[in-house]
Amino acid sequence: MPVVLSGNPGVWPKNPVVLAGKSGLAAEIKRVLHRPQLVRRSRTDATVRMFYEFYARTVIGGKWLCVVVKYAEDDAFVVTAYLTDKPKAGEDLWPIK
Repeated sequence: MPVVLSGNPGVWPKNPVVLAGKSGLAAEIKRVLHRPQLVRRSRTDATVRMFYEFYARTVIGGKWLCVVVKYAEDDAFVVTAYLTDKPKAGEDLWPIK
């Protein structure tokens, strides 16, 4: 379930944990969007998808990287990206069970 984003550099998240050079996760955002381990639809906004990948070794321990993408009529953009202990509730879209 790959995502094609607009070329606007303003779409990238500004979360300091994700973008910190030592975290190494900034480079992973694009990869997670193209090859997620899990994708869920938001329970509160049907146009939002949460792309997840688990990282056993981050600077703050084992965490899921969540990249939140909002789909518009002709585009999609990253709302934010953050580390979390577990994926949020929502309808599983990928992998298909």
